[in-house]
Amino acid sequence: GAGGPSPARGGSLERCMGGGAVFHRDIGRYRPQCGGRCLVADVEEDSAVIWTFALVVIPPVFCLCLTVPPIADQSSSVTLPATLGGVVFLFLVSTLYFLLSVMFTEPGILVVADLEADDEKEGSYLHEGYMHDGGHHVTHVVVRGKLVDIAARRAKMCRQTDCCVDRFDHFCPWVGNAIGRRNYRSFIFFLVSVLGLSLSVNLTSIIRITPGEARADAWFDSTGQHPVALGLFLLTLLALMSLTGLFSYHAWLISIATTTNEHMKGTWRDESNPHDRGFYANWKHFLCDANPPSFLSETEQDALLIDFDSSLEVVGYSLQRLE
Repeated sequence: GAGGPSPARGGSLERCMGGGAVFHRDIGRYRPQCGGRCLVADVEEDSAVIWTFALVVIPPVFCLCLTVPPIADQSSSVTLPATLGGVVFLFLVSTLYFLLSVMFTEPGILVVADLEADDEKEGSYLHEGYMHDGGHHVTHVVVRGKLVDIAARRAKMCRQTDCCVDRFDHFCPWVGNAIGRRNYRSFIFFLVSVLGLSLSVNLTSIIRITPGEARADAWFDSTGQHPVALGLFLLTLLALMSLTGLFSYHAWLISIATTTNEHMKGTWRDESNPHDRGFYANWKHFLCDANPPSFLSETEQDALLIDFDSSLEVVGYSLQRLE
């Protein structure tokens, strides 16, 4: 069996990715990387990460190399071009940081309990590799050695990663990972960073295109003379339009303490959402609560891979032992 996890030291990104855990084996379609300190989803057919990196990196680089220098040449002060270049660079670094954080953070994988096993195994063992084997309907997971209904964790089996994800929101092909309890905040910060990056490149392009004279023909002449700035303006304008809508949608979901999965399924359409504590409390919870540790750091210990007592009864969402 796999050995127990050893403590991992490192920066905040490393602690966020695995919560200090060291992973020793494949989990669903996740593969251990970086010496086992993070998990990467092997979902090439469902991933657009290459396009994400291209769209995040190429426009700002063009802006910094081909748009900001001409502004500096034409400006009587270095303050404006230095500010524009600095803001674009900072948002680029921030965007890449949160993109990597979302990609490499274990989203909150839960161990699936197989309650429909054959008689030989007495109906109480864990799925090998924490996966849904395709032959059973997943109803319960193991959390700190106890059986819990997946509804209590707001969890769902992710088809793309073949794992049950805690507080599942959605699978995002742009980051190549499931979005769940442990990486949702990084996903939102990634959206905010991309919005800031797009806005800063867009404004820089506008400044580059703006002619010295406020005449209609001067604007047409200026756009024709600066095709790179025009292209960056149009590209970032499209990005701003789409990303603003996406961020607004998720900001609304945070405000009502609902996941994308729950909204799409209409989970709370006919009943009160027990997780909704009000606008202020929901945002405080989202922004201030510590990122929970990975449950996999516990379940990889052989001591927790135990058989459960067959005398169980359903109490609310969880299964408790009969005395």
